[in-house]
Amino acid sequence: MAVLMFVDGVLRNSSQAPIQSGMLLYHALKEKHRVLLMCSDKDKDDNWLRQNKINKYDDLVGRENIPSLGDEPELRQVEYVQGQGPVDFVVTTDPSLSAALLTKGVTTLRSEEHTSELQSH
Repeated sequence: MAVLMFVDGVLRNSSQAPIQSGMLLYHALKEKHRVLLMCSDKDKDDNWLRQNKINKYDDLVGRENIPSLGDEPELRQVEYVQGQGPVDFVVTTDPSLSAALLTKGVTTLRSEEHTSELQSH
């Protein structure tokens, strides 16, 4: 099973601090699934992950080498990874990304600071 999880908003807040519930979710999923972390800057985010003791991730997918990001870079990232193989679900905090993925038939787990809900189309 391949799970995509966004670093920003799920693992890290806007102040660059770890989000405890997101970190717990990552570690729980990582035990039995392939978890690919989606980020905006691979080098900086790799450093942040290592500082926060996430050293052995399956893959870190930055936006640097993805062509035609356009107005929806997160959606394009997911589509890029889907082109490499099946994606079982995506963990994000972005409700518009979640809605866009649902319309494409992609299951999402929309994580918020205090709640999480699994959504499927």
